[in-house]
Amino acid sequence: MKVRIVLMLMIPAFLITSTAGIYFFEFILPGSEDSKFSSVFNSLWWTVVTFTTVGYGDMSPETVPGQIFTFLVMAAGLVNFSIIVSLVTDKFHEFRSGRDRGLGTFKMKGHVLICSDDPTWMLEIISQNQKFAKEDRFGL
Repeated sequence: MKVRIVLMLMIPAFLITSTAGIYFFEFILPGSEDSKFSSVFNSLWWTVVTFTTVGYGDMSPETVPGQIFTFLVMAAGLVNFSIIVSLVTDKFHEFRSGRDRGLGTFKMKGHVLICSDDPTWMLEIISQNQKFAKEDRFGL
């Protein structure tokens, strides 16, 4: 659950910050009306293209502050992409390793876990809890 929250907050925050930053450094600060970054949508387009490392080349900053900001966006984009990949990979690994150990079949509530090396005692517990046995909610 935490991973989803981090991703849902990190990606929009990066997109908003980068879009606002390039819009400021390339359009507002120089005051140029003929800038390629004259609309928020164009700035968002540049952010997505830069973040995904596609780099079409259709838009690039022309001012020094914009170029410095672009360098920072590229570095942050690589870091963000690496974090996203590692979080997703970690969750996938957790799921697979849990499933391989038999944990994938149980939800973590509504079942009975019996830990014992005495088969007689385990059978007694199962017979006392027939409701769980019929629903296959025992973990031995």
